[in-house]
Amino acid sequence: MAASEAIAKKIAELAQLLNEEEKEAPGRAGKMLRESLRSAPPAAQVLLYQAFSSEIRKELLRAFLSGGKEEEISSLETEGRVSNEELVALVARLFRQFLSIESAVVAIATELMHEAQRLRLPRHVANLRGYVLQLIRFGGADAVDKVNEYLGDINRWIASSLKAWEQAPEKWWTEWWRKINPQAIEESVAIGVVGSLLGNKFHQYWKQYREFAKDLNPPDAKSLILEIASRIAKEEMKL
Repeated sequence: MAASEAIAKKIAELAQLLNEEEKEAPGRAGKMLRESLRSAPPAAQVLLYQAFSSEIRKELLRAFLSGGKEEEISSLETEGRVSNEELVALVARLFRQFLSIESAVVAIATELMHEAQRLRLPRHVANLRGYVLQLIRFGGADAVDKVNEYLGDINRWIASSLKAWEQAPEKWWTEWWRKINPQAIEESVAIGVVGSLLGNKFHQYWKQYREFAKDLNPPDAKSLILEIASRIAKEEMKL
């Protein structure tokens, strides 16, 4: 039997043993494996680390190049100059950055829901860090589903907030305009009677208001509000 076949057989046997241990006592197999690796010779530890890290590297690249061709992933895996340590550091930084984005989304969501400031999205019992820690500690499909559900809700809140931001000015103006446009006022107030009480000046002012109101409509109000918001954002970003 070739050496490679013998190694493959031993690894399969080890995997079976670890699987049986894990069934009897969850978490014990991982502890045994870690202790065994620490007692292995330094050269063997390096080989095992390289073997497993290359698989992790491949999965990270596959995640970054979602939808990319397999040959492109393989090429970057072998030719990419970034080290495994640098790649892991990048992933850690991206995770921390996403936690910052999550905090901003949570703040927006709680504001829109008129709730007190909180550290997680509405209708959730934990935030992203909490769900990830549950996954790391306990594992299982349920923990994975909770993380995926939370990430999905973050995406939905971002989309909903952007839609609200886009549509709110027009809806606000439309509702407000129903109350203050000249026709609505004339339908609820006897303008002729008011004019007779206040004198000719009132009729002049009312005519000016009707002329001025002709140029007001929801899209214009929406554009003006978004233009102001754009100016504030650019000032904050110093653009």
